Amino acid sequence: MSSKPHLVAIGGFRLRSPLLAPAFFWFAAPALSDARNAPGCVMADARAVYGRQFSLSVWESPAAMRAYAGSPRHARAMRAASWLGSGPFAHFATTEPVTWEEALEVWRMAHEPALSPAARAR
Repeated sequence: MSSKPHLVAIGGFRLRSPLLAPAFFWFAAPALSDARNAPGCVMADARAVYGRQFSLSVWESPAAMRAYAGSPRHARAMRAASWLGSGPFAHFATTEPVTWEEALEVWRMAHEPALSPAARAR
């Protein structure tokens, strides 16, 4: 990553039921593939943490992220999200490479501070 700021987006999605996992992945996998190939995407990844499905992406600019967000597969995944479950996002700028652990800490501090290692250390 260069000294130019990049936009990081991390979201933690909780399924309404584990039985919905196949449907979730039916929509999420193509959207993740598109993100990885989208112009302006530096990286995109996904993993399960704390019973949530997290996505992490880094973008060269807010405009690049918005262009991807309006893509057909992402739009379809977002429509499906309304019946699959819910989950908040955190966004932040960085000029340094970001690790999963750093991004998860930002998300936890914003949405579930009790899970944060910083909160547990107090």
